[in-house]
Amino acid sequence: MDEIDERHFLDVADSVAEGYVVPFLGAGANLCDRPDEVAWEPGRYLPNGSELAHALAEKGRYPVADDGDLLRVSQYIGAVRGEKDLYRYLRTIFDVDYPPNSLHRFLARIPAFLRERGAPQLLAITTNYDDLLERALRARGVPFDLVAYQAVGEYVGSFLHYRAGHDPGVG
Repeated sequence: MDEIDERHFLDVADSVAEGYVVPFLGAGANLCDRPDEVAWEPGRYLPNGSELAHALAEKGRYPVADDGDLLRVSQYIGAVRGEKDLYRYLRTIFDVDYPPNSLHRFLARIPAFLRERGAPQLLAITTNYDDLLERALRARGVPFDLVAYQAVGEYVGSFLHYRAGHDPGVG
């Protein structure tokens, strides 16, 4: 790591500690630690977008062979088979005990660091379907609030706020 990188990482760390930067995890966050040549393996590595598209296409009988476009495949399944089927398929893929990767474990260490310094509580956002950041926080004994969109069940179409140690409520 050169001096410019080190300075940049220290600046980012200071900004997170001061509450000015919010970690935002997109799809690539789940590929951290996964070697490039290794394919998705349920229970070990989460799928990338193309792998997820292919798995959904197979489950949803998508008519175009070898289409790795997740948006297109998801829209097709939602429109033709229904959103409940789409979310059921997603659940079968993501409701597996995947281990948090080094990024999730690193982020789970930040709340204690912030508390020691009297800094604001960490806010982290993810667009992913998995619960790896929550798993990493639980493993470290870190209480957290969670806001999640409910795609199925009693509160379908709602955001639920799960407060640490409390029952969920509709938000």
